[in-house]
Amino acid sequence: MKISLYQISYNEEVMRRRDPGLGILDVREDPSPDRREVHHMWRFWQAGHHDKADYTGLLSPKFPQKTGMTSGDIVRYIELHPGYDVYFFNPYPQHPYWMFNVWNHGEVFHPGLQRLADTIFQAAGHKFRTEDLPRNGPDTLLFCNYWVGSAKFWNEYMTFVDGLIRAIDSNPALANAALSSALYPEPATFFPFFFERTFSAFLTLRRDLKAKAFTYSRAEIRGRNLTDIEKIIIYQWGDMIDEWDASGVFGPDRRRFLCGLPLFNIAYVNACNNFARRLKDALATEKSAEMAATDRIATSLPAA
Repeated sequence: MKISLYQISYNEEVMRRRDPGLGILDVREDPSPDRREVHHMWRFWQAGHHDKADYTGLLSPKFPQKTGMTSGDIVRYIELHPGYDVYFFNPYPQHPYWMFNVWNHGEVFHPGLQRLADTIFQAAGHKFRTEDLPRNGPDTLLFCNYWVGSAKFWNEYMTFVDGLIRAIDSNPALANAALSSALYPEPATFFPFFFERTFSAFLTLRRDLKAKAFTYSRAEIRGRNLTDIEKIIIYQWGDMIDEWDASGVFGPDRRRFLCGLPLFNIAYVNACNNFARRLKDALATEKSAEMAATDRIATSLPAA
């Protein structure tokens, strides 16, 4: 079984730091910051790089940092679990515990995303709405390009993505909306936040495809860098949510409960940020007062 893994490389530093088990996709002349990874995946697929091995992955430079995994770990995992169309590695296994699905999460953290997503899907000829899409548990949830797929999976998923990109690019108003600024700590457009959720959407729409998620034990999840609110949610309701996922039944009450949890999370994040700003302002004020006092003392001393 041949497994080919590549890293998207934006600059010389990224190329120097790469895992030696990864090939390089050099995008220095076409970094596409407004579209990010999906643009490079689309170009990679169009060039036919995906069909030169049994399984192919195109990973971002942050994969080792976020997952703690090497290219060797990926290969061993695939070899231990043969026969799937795609393997994926969610670096945040706590996420399924505090959201219903990727679109519920997206609307909370990037307001306006869900309405835009519905418009894009409809423009591409799809009949579903994001509010009708099912739960994303650990078996379908992923926000990034941390997956390794067969040529069949690449062709089917990227054909889905290709239709969405063409729908955007053929409609100037839709393209303007997709490439407009989204709420995020650093400059970013809606485009990558929409497309990073299409992997999970595609898996829920195509249950005929065999997907294998890298799994974590509860102890391994607790050992990761969780926020306090994530620790509380998993401690209080983790077993219950696991039981819901095992049953596959999500009525209105369960959906409402999980849809509400991102609001708690973002409220916690905002509270922490506000506290950090107040502390920074207080320290700056205190430092200014100390400097003013030092200046007053210095000016009162006799000249040497």
